[in-house]
Amino acid sequence: MLSGELLAASRQLAAKRWVVAFSGGLDSTVLLHWLAAEVGDIALSAVHVNHGLQAGGDSWAEHCQTQCEQLAVPLRVERVRVDIGSGEGLEGAARSARYAALAKHVDSQTLLFTAHHADDQAESVLLALMRGSGSDGLAAMPPTRAFADGHLVRPLLSTGREELRQWARARKLNWIEDPSNSDETLRRNFIRRQVLPLLEQQWPAAKKNLVRAAGLQAEQRGLLEAHAAELLLAARQRAGSQSSSSDALSVDYLKSLGQSARKLLVRQWLREQGRPLPSQHNWSGLDETLAAAAEQSPVWHYVGGEVRRFQGMLYAVQPVVDAPVGEWHFSDQLCCQLPGDWGSITLTEAKPDAPDVIRLDPASLGSLRITFRRGGEKYLRSGQHRLLKQWFQQRIPPWQRNQTPLLLCGKELLAFGETVLADSDPRLPAYHIQWCK
Repeated sequence: MLSGELLAASRQLAAKRWVVAFSGGLDSTVLLHWLAAEVGDIALSAVHVNHGLQAGGDSWAEHCQTQCEQLAVPLRVERVRVDIGSGEGLEGAARSARYAALAKHVDSQTLLFTAHHADDQAESVLLALMRGSGSDGLAAMPPTRAFADGHLVRPLLSTGREELRQWARARKLNWIEDPSNSDETLRRNFIRRQVLPLLEQQWPAAKKNLVRAAGLQAEQRGLLEAHAAELLLAARQRAGSQSSSSDALSVDYLKSLGQSARKLLVRQWLREQGRPLPSQHNWSGLDETLAAAAEQSPVWHYVGGEVRRFQGMLYAVQPVVDAPVGEWHFSDQLCCQLPGDWGSITLTEAKPDAPDVIRLDPASLGSLRITFRRGGEKYLRSGQHRLLKQWFQQRIPPWQRNQTPLLLCGKELLAFGETVLADSDPRLPAYHIQWCK
């Protein structure tokens, strides 16, 4: 019943630690007890995520603690806040919060085990169909995948919910029944309680066939990914002669592809950078960005990400936010702490002949300050004051220009981020600039 083959494959990953995502429900209870009997000399632990959405959430954590103590398995409880206003819906927001909490317990020597089973897989295929998904969505959940710095393993995907229930009852296991599982306003519950039973009246093997279809779609997706990797390699070879960034894509190369190949390439490009993928109705933004005149600095906006164009190249970036307004000064340790998530600027002493350094009179250190671009800034180079704007036009993408701190000494602009702009006296002490964000 349980996938011993997948468990054997998991051992080949040579992880030192196994972590179970343990909700206390039927599925994860079976998974925890099974792995506790199979773990051998590998360190096994569990993580329970309390979403704060159920009144009995604290008692569930206590139940999980009791179960783990009986098995001598260490348990860690993570309390999370579900961002209901994220636009993902309640189920999606809870899933995002849960995986973010689980990721904290996964490193390169760790496998995370989750209790997704065949019924979950069938439900996922139907949900993907209702969203109009392609092979990525219809392949549903893979048995293993990279996760955080390690891997996620789903050894129960070939096992149905009723088989798990029989296994648990035969061993007199106790588990929690989540009352939200009966809430049919949640789409997965509606499919589980209304749609699948109706399908099985006509097609008794409906769940099994949906799981098989997911496997076939996964095979097709594998072929597409191999082709996408070839396209991306060719795109990077083309970009190598046009841009210093290995993460940029050539606009001309994308225009030379058919629409399907172009979309396949961009999806692979975004996926490899860990960027969110656009939904189906957002893809028109790509063609508009490619077709726009270069001087328009076109931007393709979609939920969670942006693709921007500069000097014939596309760049995937985080959505740009306004930089803070104000000035910030350095402490005695030559460190300037910026507000919010903007990090800090630190000066560290460098060797006199080190490259890419700024040279400062120690008496002027108290005049150092950090600000962000407001327009009209100048720096002194080769005895002439030059406009920062002119330096930007050839080197810096527009979206980065207002997002990078400026280092000034008094009224003199010295550096843009870690890039030294102004000439300085080579006899003065040298410093490296480091921006930690």
